[in-house]
Amino acid sequence: MTSQFGPFGRVLAAGALTATMAVLAAAPASADPVASGSASAFAVSIALGGEEAVPPTPLAEIALPPGGEASETVIDVPAEPIAVNGTLNADAVAHSPSDLDSALTVVEQEVEGPYNTQGVALIEGLDVLLDAAGDGVSLVSAAAVRAEAVAVCRDGGVQYSANSEIVDLDVGGNDIPLNAPVTDLVDAISGVLEDSGLSAVVDVNRNVVTELEGGGVAVDALVVSIAGDAVATVTIGHAEVRGAACGNPPQCSDTVDNVDAEDTVADAEDPGCHTDGNAGNADSYDPNDDDETDGARPQCSDTVDNADGEDTLADSADPGCHTDGNAGNAASYDPNDNDETDIGVASAGALPRTGGALDVGLLAGSGLTAGAMALRMLRRRLGL
Repeated sequence: MTSQFGPFGRVLAAGALTATMAVLAAAPASADPVASGSASAFAVSIALGGEEAVPPTPLAEIALPPGGEASETVIDVPAEPIAVNGTLNADAVAHSPSDLDSALTVVEQEVEGPYNTQGVALIEGLDVLLDAAGDGVSLVSAAAVRAEAVAVCRDGGVQYSANSEIVDLDVGGNDIPLNAPVTDLVDAISGVLEDSGLSAVVDVNRNVVTELEGGGVAVDALVVSIAGDAVATVTIGHAEVRGAACGNPPQCSDTVDNVDAEDTVADAEDPGCHTDGNAGNADSYDPNDDDETDGARPQCSDTVDNADGEDTLADSADPGCHTDGNAGNAASYDPNDNDETDIGVASAGALPRTGGALDVGLLAGSGLTAGAMALRMLRRRLGL
């Protein structure tokens, strides 16, 4: 079995709605920060004849560092001959501190929260329609389907857990008790297919929890297969977390203003977390940098009016930071220039000078000679 995000390991539990999986035993609710990890979730995916017809939809993914939250929602997923209707939600969260509560409402995770990373898939008003079963016939419906995978750091070790819940499940018009065995689900769905004249073998798995290679856990709330992979496989409610490691995250992704607290900025907003020292350049942000100290930035990108403070201009607004001395030419701005001194620009209306550099001595001598000649001419006119 293969995950949408990577290879699955062995299936640990299938068919029991309340089955959970924990890599380590539950522990008291005191947790350590997590330095890395990722979470992802999707509401539905559909394969027809062994080929992907609907990719994981909607898909939410997040990784730490830098961490954060991702949330996606769609309404209805059509894919003939199968359609999945409802409000489909996917949420993924990864925080360094353990501050995430479980999203499950009917069942509980085996590992106690709060958690550091969490993936949640929620489908509200689920209605799975199969054209072959009859016009408008619901193969499966439920008020809500929710899958959740979580990870938490405790005592320097990572604990994973996964579980799912289904509220008001109905199969082919028949209500299925929450703790009904899987065979009841299979019989109910098979009855709908047989009544429609469709001879198919239907496999149904609930709460399929899988250990992921490299460390992690995933859960599928409901998987419906029609004639194996030959006809269709519908995965409803997938969540997973993986790659968690305990410890403090790098300074540039820990949400704290570290060594240079006087600037009151941290992580992506701190120049010290950018390879070019420019906090305005999102491409230069390095969340794995473990030193938030501001480096020595070039004068032309330090926001300070340096060598020629009297002009009150800095960086791109200063002519000294442009290779052609023209602050109006954005293309000539050099943020790596470490000398903001103005290079001297011809004023408007002045003719550009061409040729080589002028000899200062020659220029001065020429001026003195012209002045002497003018003085002699003036004396002649005055008869002196």
